[in-house]
Amino acid sequence: MTELVNELVMSGAEFKAYWNDAEVWDDSESEDALISINGTNVPYFEIEDIKDTDIIKFVDGVHYHMPTGDVTELAEHAAKWKEKQADTRVKRKILLEVNEEDMDAMLAAIKSISSAKVIG
Repeated sequence: MTELVNELVMSGAEFKAYWNDAEVWDDSESEDALISINGTNVPYFEIEDIKDTDIIKFVDGVHYHMPTGDVTELAEHAAKWKEKQADTRVKRKILLEVNEEDMDAMLAAIKSISSAKVIG
């Protein structure tokens, strides 16, 4: 496990989304889960008691996928989930109006943003 995953921190809102994601837990379970809430280790927690603004850190535990027997560190599994969420976020579309003489500069600026795409 990398140092980055060892230091995985989520907001309470992100943690609840992860913990309640049916795709994450379909045929899976956690074992020996230990999280820190606002700096205090909490071995047993109720998801509804976690506030959206709480700071959650994964301390220990594994994600166990029962059909395959695959075992992944809980922090690593949550990090992959978090990365996937960033990849699948809804993108926003905007409509712009610009003077003809500024069109090339505007298109160049838009194209310089890696996630931006000119649609029409």
